[in-house]
Amino acid sequence: FLDDFKDLGGQGLEVTCGVRLILSARRSGAMLAMTSGEASVRARRGLKPAARERELERLTNEVLDGAVRAASEELLLHFQARRKS
Repeated sequence: FLDDFKDLGGQGLEVTCGVRLILSARRSGAMLAMTSGEASVRARRGLKPAARERELERLTNEVLDGAVRAASEELLLHFQARRKS
């Protein structure tokens, strides 16, 4: 979900996104793990209206990718720690 989109006027654009990943067992549907991640990105300033729309789309993709990566890394660390114990 996109948490926040800010038009910073002359300062540019800022987008923040948070995600939750839930891992469940195939047969039982029991929840095995849940993790979350968040990311924020800023766009350069001084964009014209047409360029702002393209930049917003690029930022949205970038921030979603960053949030999913953060949540995935946390999930990997969780399973690596479980395997060691």
